[in-house]
Amino acid sequence: MDGSCNNLDHPSSGQSQRPFVRLIPRKHSLVNCGSGRQGLPNPRLLSRVMIRRGEDGTSTAKSAMLWNFGQLVDHDIELTPPRQTEDGEFLDCCADENRESPDCCPIEAPKDDPFYGQKGRPTCMPFIRSLLTKRSSSSSKNCMRQKPDITNANTAWVDASFLYGSDDKRAMEMRELKGGLLKMQKVCFKSWKNAVSQIVPRRLSR
Repeated sequence: MDGSCNNLDHPSSGQSQRPFVRLIPRKHSLVNCGSGRQGLPNPRLLSRVMIRRGEDGTSTAKSAMLWNFGQLVDHDIELTPPRQTEDGEFLDCCADENRESPDCCPIEAPKDDPFYGQKGRPTCMPFIRSLLTKRSSSSSKNCMRQKPDITNANTAWVDASFLYGSDDKRAMEMRELKGGLLKMQKVCFKSWKNAVSQIVPRRLSR
């Protein structure tokens, strides 16, 4: 279930709870929320300017199935879990007492932001840092040595792990454990004409 042993020469390749493979070396100037980021733009401003939404971005050759399939594959091969407290809680990184926490990188929206800071909305975006893998000091054929890095909680294979799970615990939680059935729930999707009921896999909290 954890994606291991698909590559017999490197059994841990693609295994869940392993670090992502980096295409370029880690940029240490961006460590600790980029505290030494002289001249770097505000993250919210950067995303708003570079990724705009509008009618000019529509396509007559591609349908919504393109991005839907892209999302499906993306959620199948990667899941980056955020850091949690020892009690399993998520910090409010915009709270004054948590802003300097090593697990937090709060983002302040610019004063002229069209969404944040308008109509009573907060100006701070609570950004929690990604969970790191644990350091491995040993190296063998079955376990490659690794330094702490960003964790991929899913398997790296296209194996519908978003549906069946990427570890034994999740796999058992998703199953009825009788008749080979998955746990299901009935969901009502409202359209402009009528309500459509469908049977979908049950949503479980992580």
